[in-house]
Amino acid sequence: IHAREWISPAVVTYMLNQILTNSTYESVLEKMDFYFLPVMNPDGYDYTFTDGGRLWRKTRSKTDSAVGCLGVDINRNWRFHWNNSAPEKDSNPCSDNYSGEEPFSEKEVRNAKEKMIASIWNLKAYLSYHSYAQLFLFPWGYTADVINDIADLDTVASAAVDAIYTYSGTRYKQQQYCLESDLGNYGYLLPPTEIIPVGEESLRGLLALIDAILKE
Repeated sequence: IHAREWISPAVVTYMLNQILTNSTYESVLEKMDFYFLPVMNPDGYDYTFTDGGRLWRKTRSKTDSAVGCLGVDINRNWRFHWNNSAPEKDSNPCSDNYSGEEPFSEKEVRNAKEKMIASIWNLKAYLSYHSYAQLFLFPWGYTADVINDIADLDTVASAAVDAIYTYSGTRYKQQQYCLESDLGNYGYLLPPTEIIPVGEESLRGLLALIDAILKE
């Protein structure tokens, strides 16, 4: 979703490859279907490989900005409570948190919405991988109010967090409000040598989360 968070597509691609090619995980594919979207923001991601664009966050779409600022934070472009958090920042087209001219203004979000709507009758979970921080976050993100099924979410999050800790000794913190990967030592510039270690612990967390969901 956020272009500069390179570890996210790397980890998701790693997990996808492992599930598809490692016979150890054949049984996982018998339990449920998976839909992987390693890069939700292709234009923004591509721009981070250019000179001066490494820390770009948003899409690269044109906005109505008088000063020519580009892009929308597609993490904030969904309709649910659109522009309801930090509106003084989200309404500024030059802000990294700009939520767009209206909900679903960005084609990336519209496409993801349509895919999820098509599968909503049997959708068990939606995970969004971000960086950087070792956090396992769940709703709500726009308010401190507690969601009705907080106990179920906490149980599932605990299963994933415990599995990661058992595997690598890395303790993710679970709290309200997506999955944030990697240590803060490197920020968004995590070295390539960390891709497989973070991918492996993330995969353990994903597998544990699946088992917890199926038990609910």
